[in-house]
Amino acid sequence: MGLPPETRVLDTPSYPGGAGDATAQYDGGMDGRALVGRERELQLASLVLGEAMGGEAQAVVVRGPAGIGKSAYLRVVAASANGFRVVRIAGHPAESEIPYAGVAQVRTALGEPDPLTATADPLATATALLRLIAASAPLLLIVDDAQWLDPASRRALVFATRRLDADAVCVIFGERTDGEETAELAGLGRALDLTPLSDDAATELLRRVAPDAAALVVRRLVAHAAGVPLTLTEIPVDLAPAQLSGAAPLPRELPLGGQLGRLFDRRIGALSDIARLALLALCFDPVPRSEWGRLLARLDVSPSDTDPAERAGLIDLTGETQAFAHPSIPAAVRRAARRTEVATVHAALAAHFAPDPLRHAFHLRRVDDQDPAVVRRALVAAAEHAASRDGLAEAGDLFEQAARLADPPDGELLRRAVDACTRAGAGPAAERLLIELAERTPDATDRARLGAARAYVSMWTRAVPPPDTAELLSLGLGLLPGPAQEEGRRLVTALATTSFGAARYRDAHEMCRQLDAGLTGALSLDESLIADVAAVMVGAASAGQVLRGDWPDRYPWQRMATGMTPVPFAAFVLVWLGELDHAEDVVRRHTAAGSAPTAEGTYLSGTVAALVARARGEWDRADHEFEALERFVIETDSIGPYPFIALHHAHLLASRGQGAASDDLRERARRRTPVWTQMMDHLSHRVAGHARLIERDFAAAATHLAASSAIEQQVGLVPSGYLTAFTDRYEAAWHLGTSSELAEDLNRYERAAEAVDHDEMRALALRCRALEASHRSAPRARADTLFAEAVERLDDVSAFEAARTRLLWGQVLRRAKRKADAVAQLAQAEIAFAQLGCSMLRETTRGELAACGRRQAAVGAAGSLVAQLTPREFEVAREVAAGASNADAARRLFISERTVEFHLSRVFRKLQLAGRGELAGVLGDPT
Repeated sequence: MGLPPETRVLDTPSYPGGAGDATAQYDGGMDGRALVGRERELQLASLVLGEAMGGEAQAVVVRGPAGIGKSAYLRVVAASANGFRVVRIAGHPAESEIPYAGVAQVRTALGEPDPLTATADPLATATALLRLIAASAPLLLIVDDAQWLDPASRRALVFATRRLDADAVCVIFGERTDGEETAELAGLGRALDLTPLSDDAATELLRRVAPDAAALVVRRLVAHAAGVPLTLTEIPVDLAPAQLSGAAPLPRELPLGGQLGRLFDRRIGALSDIARLALLALCFDPVPRSEWGRLLARLDVSPSDTDPAERAGLIDLTGETQAFAHPSIPAAVRRAARRTEVATVHAALAAHFAPDPLRHAFHLRRVDDQDPAVVRRALVAAAEHAASRDGLAEAGDLFEQAARLADPPDGELLRRAVDACTRAGAGPAAERLLIELAERTPDATDRARLGAARAYVSMWTRAVPPPDTAELLSLGLGLLPGPAQEEGRRLVTALATTSFGAARYRDAHEMCRQLDAGLTGALSLDESLIADVAAVMVGAASAGQVLRGDWPDRYPWQRMATGMTPVPFAAFVLVWLGELDHAEDVVRRHTAAGSAPTAEGTYLSGTVAALVARARGEWDRADHEFEALERFVIETDSIGPYPFIALHHAHLLASRGQGAASDDLRERARRRTPVWTQMMDHLSHRVAGHARLIERDFAAAATHLAASSAIEQQVGLVPSGYLTAFTDRYEAAWHLGTSSELAEDLNRYERAAEAVDHDEMRALALRCRALEASHRSAPRARADTLFAEAVERLDDVSAFEAARTRLLWGQVLRRAKRKADAVAQLAQAEIAFAQLGCSMLRETTRGELAACGRRQAAVGAAGSLVAQLTPREFEVAREVAAGASNADAARRLFISERTVEFHLSRVFRKLQLAGRGELAGVLGDPT
């Protein structure tokens, strides 16, 4: 027989006989992550396998169109069927006319390979099959492509399956539902219909198949695939790497993938020309039933000309809009049509959709011999319409299409495309267009303008300055003395900002110094901001004065819409300086001045919200803010900030004792980041060292933190807050007895704290001095005084660091046999760790308390209401709590109003709230 059966035995026990006993022992091991978007279906499989193992035979018919993932689902079920003997067979067109070919597959797999003849008695064969299956229990029998089984085998298998009862057997049939389903399987056991994947699941699957695909490319491929897994997995194979990354345009008609592309060719090819034309007219856009006649009349065809396609099972015209028997049929019809037919249909559709700028332009662009000027005007109108509805990515694509109708391409329209793509976060497309524009212009002023834009785009998309930064810097500085000084200033400021964003702080500081030296007047506000944030990072004297000043009152906030501004970095450094209210004021002013949401604006508000929540000890909220932000930058292709967001989130997880999750996030950041820089490595070591320190693996912590410190010295970063490895490194060294080796580093850290006037750094330096004093022969009062002053300062700025300081103080006191004093500090530390959700540090503290003779926990674990919400629920709740309407929330979060309504209802139910007014009280001020 042509296809050999697949048979496996997985941990096969003896047949238990007792239903209750067997069900209790069964563990399906079903992993919902193994198959994207099929969690509910896998839960059903786990349920029926458990019932079958308990001695109650089960039958399931898994149905769905070609490419929907039946075989993949059955493979995962088979791999998860612990304790069952697993037999998989499959029907095949070549064997569909060989009597009992399918039965022979089953018999061979179960050890009964004797041949069957075409004259075998059907009842006797089916009865023998029943006995063989029952005797093989516990058994999972999977019959894929049941529509292609020979009829005799199908009848025998259905006969046997219906008569299985108190047997540890589960039979699962897989069957297509695109016109080839069989009557015998109707009503047999449970029916499971596999439907197209949701957009979220389709996106996740495509990310697994093509991890380097740009987010906007992913969205277009997801829309084209219509939820069909096979299409999602095959399309990337037919596209060039540059097309997947967004650096090159996608083809006008996307491929279907080899298998699905051939699936409907025969049925489509059998249609007459007029029937195919009528079907083609309905393959581009959903059209209301009431408009079918008018549309088809433009093609000189009638509604009855669609009857052959409906009889062939290609289209269903009984609803209010056309529906296709398989999601890939429209693409297959378009692919099979002649060029002249496609152009004719597009002309009819362009006329039909004349009132809709987007649809009108889409179809007009695809009409042969159309006046380019007419098409260009239509595309520009469509782009402007899309931009007015916050469809910035679509607007960028339409502006580019319009530009390329001229020869050479219209530079002004390309610039409008760049602006739209930049605001949408479509970095690869914007960068490609900027490079093209720069190559075409000989004018130094124009090259400087384009270079500034490209610097910002490079920062957002790759987290590194442009590769020709040295040449661009020379260009910008060279323009400073002349009439094009403003363009030169913008270019140097952009390069400094981009270098800062890439954590090249010494380079950024030097660029700002050169800019200041090359000007006859004072620095502008943007220039002053980037100079001051760079000065803070390198620990320059009097750094931070501009940031702490009244610059938000004077800033032209409309500039934020361009994305070409150092304001986000100014806000982040304000958070680190402890100026939380000041940073939140920056976000409020930007939000109030904004119109359409931008990728950079959302990144600014989300990052500040996450960092402020962490600084204020609202760690459940910070966790959600970080998760939402990570998802956002990936979805908008603003991948440049992603590693920094992910690594700061990983640091939070490490602080909470979730070392494994922190390590996973660090690795994910490395995999997803196109250019992994030295400073990303610094942050990664910083996070790993922090995680190991919390886990009390002091040697590993010291190794990671030493590596992080070495990078700081190479790039000129003076120890500063969350970016530095020093205070953790000093603590690890203290535990290892080597902290004396860091004496000069501690002196340097104290000088930096004074230079930038940083209260938390001063307090952490005091903690290090207290640890130093605890190792010396100096009076104990010296260490107590230093610890007490550190705690007093930290209580005002960081509950987490204050609790860590109390823990260290308590450890020193306990070792000095001062148990009562130790308990006083440790008990307060435990309360703080419980409130922050720092499980591992809390356990360490409880161990110290137990060593002091205190056995009872000081406080129960605390949990916030925010922790009950998913990241998306939290995002929606946060916007509504701030007073946003559902429409405003949808606009700001780049989701639909229906999605807002769905998640909002879940928030109310979870938090037991009566309405929107109560959200602000639960979440507080979300800015």
